[in-house]
Amino acid sequence: MVVDLGLWGREERAALADLARHTGAHCEVRHCHFEEEERRARIDRRWAESPSTTFSMTEDDHAGNLAVFQAPDEDELAGQHAPRPPAPYERWAAWAAERWPSLPSWDRPENSGAQPPGPT
Repeated sequence: MVVDLGLWGREERAALADLARHTGAHCEVRHCHFEEEERRARIDRRWAESPSTTFSMTEDDHAGNLAVFQAPDEDELAGQHAPRPPAPYERWAAWAAERWPSLPSWDRPENSGAQPPGPT
């Protein structure tokens, strides 16, 4: 399965890789670099061909996304990027649940019977 969520940052990728590992799934980061002209052409084509599956992007959107993008380094691409979650989080599961509110959090009382991913 390929998960493409527009994972612009190392923390996002680390969190999903950790969650995948703790469910027994294999996870690897693959990065496809495109020159800016090609990247924009693909975005424009996707908007023109399937607007219900995407969203329109302004010049400010493009600039903002590029400003926050963190390309994966060699360690991350080799599967050796396993940082600790940022403070105050003890586990990536808690960080991810706050980052993506629709993701179940094993720290919430309504999920107290669920088995959370272990510590990393």
